[in-house]
Amino acid sequence: MQAGEHDQGDEPLKLPQLRSELSLRLGAASEDGSNGWLIYDPVQHRYFQIDQTAYELLSVWPQCQDADALIAAVAARFATSVEPLQIHELVRFLVESNLTSESPTGDWRYFAASARRRAHAHGPLMRLAHNYLFFRIPLWRPQRFLTSTLPLVAPLYTRTAAIVILLLGLVGLYLAS
Repeated sequence: MQAGEHDQGDEPLKLPQLRSELSLRLGAASEDGSNGWLIYDPVQHRYFQIDQTAYELLSVWPQCQDADALIAAVAARFATSVEPLQIHELVRFLVESNLTSESPTGDWRYFAASARRRAHAHGPLMRLAHNYLFFRIPLWRPQRFLTSTLPLVAPLYTRTAAIVILLLGLVGLYLAS
């Protein structure tokens, strides 16, 4: 597939808008010795490691509307040729990692379903360990005490009691001044 060709008809891939609070940072060198880069997401407080090609794509991403413009911008700025498949993979990664400002469907339900999938991503052993470490034992059950003392404090929750407390507060402020 050539740089100008597309999988779906003649319409180029429209790029999703990245969230504005994301930042690109230099990370540790990769295994082949090239620069490693990180995407820092302060909302999730997570770092995502990316390679040099993804960094080049993301550094010109805000100026581009579609995949063709992105390929041309990367070629002009970095003299690197990028395949449309690499852009599709990067878009999929950005959407799955919730780094875009809108869902692919444009609907909030996508983000809700994604959060549910991440919550259930841990296996049963991990859930068992978490539930074993974080359980609650009630030391005292106060409901019987609260029910029996309710008639004693019920008069404090009337309009008359509120007016009396307000007047006492005003008199206290006057006397303190």
